[in-house]
Amino acid sequence: MSSAIVVQVFARYPRPGQVKSRLIPSLGEVAAYELQLAMLDDLFNRLSSCCALELWGTESPTLPHYQHLLAISGGRFQLQQGADLGERMETAVDSAHRNGEIPLLIGADCPQIDCALVAQIDARLNRGAQAVMVPANDGGYVALALQRSHHSLFHDIAWGTATVAEKTRQAMQRCSIEHEVLAECTDIDTAADLPSLDDLPAMENPALQRWLEQYRGLY
Repeated sequence: MSSAIVVQVFARYPRPGQVKSRLIPSLGEVAAYELQLAMLDDLFNRLSSCCALELWGTESPTLPHYQHLLAISGGRFQLQQGADLGERMETAVDSAHRNGEIPLLIGADCPQIDCALVAQIDARLNRGAQAVMVPANDGGYVALALQRSHHSLFHDIAWGTATVAEKTRQAMQRCSIEHEVLAECTDIDTAADLPSLDDLPAMENPALQRWLEQYRGLY
């Protein structure tokens, strides 16, 4: 795998009632919060073995769970900056490019992101793609790698809607950015997404397996 790739994980600091809000009606605040913790733990543990990681957080890196994630992964911390998600991602991408790295933007809501997927993205970049997108089941995307960026990829897009991936793909076409789109993955955002957790490999998701043992009866 290319040593130039840096996986940039965007993660709001997890607090009960402030994460996984669309799951709270089904799970309750505590179970939704603990689900977010489990997904973060498993994500950082999985990816720490195969790539450089940056945690792009919303608050101080000295907070306990951010400290935990950095400790288990050896990752770097960066503070999100920008008025909206697009500006915050553009800042992260520009930071990686200034450091001579290839940014791979991901969120914290897709437990299907693993070293095999990162290697697949890396292979497409090595074959000449300037960008690789992994779309999400809800119309967004779970991962976006960029050897070349453009302002329009992060502006005039209605973030959080079902048009994000398609609008981003159209922007790449307008900017003549050669890109590839991989198979769709599932973001865990709503009650309808929860059954997909049962299909995940237990060895790669130990924290999620413990969560499932405790809360599977809620969905």
